[in-house]
Amino acid sequence: MSGDLNHLTRSVAFSAKFSVLYRGASTMAVPKKKMSRSRTRQRKAQWKISKPTLSTCPQCKSSKLPHRACPECGTYNGREVVATD
Repeated sequence: MSGDLNHLTRSVAFSAKFSVLYRGASTMAVPKKKMSRSRTRQRKAQWKISKPTLSTCPQCKSSKLPHRACPECGTYNGREVVATD
């Protein structure tokens, strides 16, 4: 009987300490299983570079990146925004 009482007081004391130490602290997510090499490599294989899309400048007809000033003539949306020589 005294062993049960001793165990009970220890568990109550531990839970009191635990609640004081971890009150308001968030815990991190931990994966349940190890991620295999093939699954990791399948995920990493999706990170690839793509060719940039180009549009033509309506003023000088050279290729430029969309939504940016033309590097050749310096115009954007029909007006000159960058001074070129």
